Amino acid sequence: DVVHVLCVKTEYMGYIDMCCPFCKKIYAALGPVMEQYKADESVQFRFLLVPQPWHAQSSYMAQAVIAVMQTDPTKTLAFMAKVFEQQDKFFDDQVINLRAVDIHQSLADIAASLGIDPNDVLAKLSLTGTGNCGNSTTQMIKWLVKFHRTRGIHVTPTVLLNGLQANEVESSWTPDQWIEYIRSR
Repeated sequence: DVVHVLCVKTEYMGYIDMCCPFCKKIYAALGPVMEQYKADESVQFRFLLVPQPWHAQSSYMAQAVIAVMQTDPTKTLAFMAKVFEQQDKFFDDQVINLRAVDIHQSLADIAASLGIDPNDVLAKLSLTGTGNCGNSTTQMIKWLVKFHRTRGIHVTPTVLLNGLQANEVESSWTPDQWIEYIRSR
């Protein structure tokens, strides 16, 4: 709502690809930072998925995040953290001979480790019809891709702070460096 927007002093918006090693670094460093600012409504963190087309599995990974969000939104960030922890299992050389359903199953197994029913996730990742019908996450993927493309976001990670691209941000930053950076804004 409008009152909430006016109270936000610092808004972090991270455009991330679940298959990008540099996004993994930023996400890991921001975990303790988000925890520190959890009760502070003046600082807000948002992550937008940018599935990169040169890693076909990146789209499946983004779809799985959305499927988890549709199933249990409270576990979305934890699921993202778990996928990042196992990210190397989804690198090109590891999935080159896998089918989409195999990758979906691996991602659903990660969701199950968080107490999410893997069958619910798989149902959301299953095709809804014939042809290029997509699944229950397809429309959200389309909106996310349109959103980042219309803003000129093409590489990951890309960070915006208070709506401005923050090119000075480094994926190698520690939580303390992030806290100092946010405080200085």
